[in-house]
Amino acid sequence: MGARSAEIALGKRACPLLERVCAPALHALAALSLCAFAACVHPPPLPPPPVDPAPGASAAELRANAEAAESLLLKIRAAHQQPVTVSGDAKAFVDAEQNGGRYALMFALRRPDALRIDALMPWGEPAASLVTSGGKLLFRDDRRKEFYRGASTPRNLSLLLPAPLTDRELIDLLAGAMPELPGADAFSVEDAGDGKKRLVLRTQPPGLVTTRGLIQSALVAPDLTVLEVSRYLDGGGKTELLWAATLEEQGGAGAPGLPSLVHFHIAADSVGQKRDVEIDLRLKNLTAGHAPPVSAFTLLPPPEMKIIELDGR
Repeated sequence: MGARSAEIALGKRACPLLERVCAPALHALAALSLCAFAACVHPPPLPPPPVDPAPGASAAELRANAEAAESLLLKIRAAHQQPVTVSGDAKAFVDAEQNGGRYALMFALRRPDALRIDALMPWGEPAASLVTSGGKLLFRDDRRKEFYRGASTPRNLSLLLPAPLTDRELIDLLAGAMPELPGADAFSVEDAGDGKKRLVLRTQPPGLVTTRGLIQSALVAPDLTVLEVSRYLDGGGKTELLWAATLEEQGGAGAPGLPSLVHFHIAADSVGQKRDVEIDLRLKNLTAGHAPPVSAFTLLPPPEMKIIELDGR
């Protein structure tokens, strides 16, 4: 398949698994919540970047712009090497045709790929737990007494969060960083007003008809704070949004530089739903730079649980 087949094919495969495993726990969490679902209102994602970033520009000017884009990419990477570890609490607001609702989370992460998320019942008992580390994923459904294990793919990660993200992408966003787009080159950079810059990465040149690739657009502040990241499927004469994430209220959760609100806009087709999905993660009580115990990224099945093997798709 084409560029990152797991991301492109997620919508055709993830939804039945998500519904079968998570629906009872998440529906119960939503029903027992003391507050009705009420997500924040957010502006729409940025439109896809233009195919021609500088109409009428000479070849030398285009090369200079690409070099400026590469320079900005390196600066963004350097600015977001830290923190390596983050832990905290969150409230998740999911506006979706399937498995929408509001529920409480606890999470811990260690970059690049270790993540733990515990979904809690209103009285604090776990409803479900998910752990990723070293390319492996473990998922425990405490309500259905089922334990899932397999590869950490976007499809399997959607057991808990209906979004076509890899573990590394979700971890980077929670840490306030721009996710990498494997195989991509810095393509262009443009002024976005108020000192902000929009960086565009591509896995293939624009204008190709017979193949499809990925585009990533990142909006950064003058101090290199990441404000928005959008991912698109490109080629075949059209560009389609897969997902967009906005990082808001940096420092508001007690950790300088970290967002206290991460909003996801997920295209319906990318997760197999009939309408777009909106997810707000309201983060609080954040602690950065203090390594969680090694046991945070392990998960063992209790003896009474049924073990189910997940495939790597």
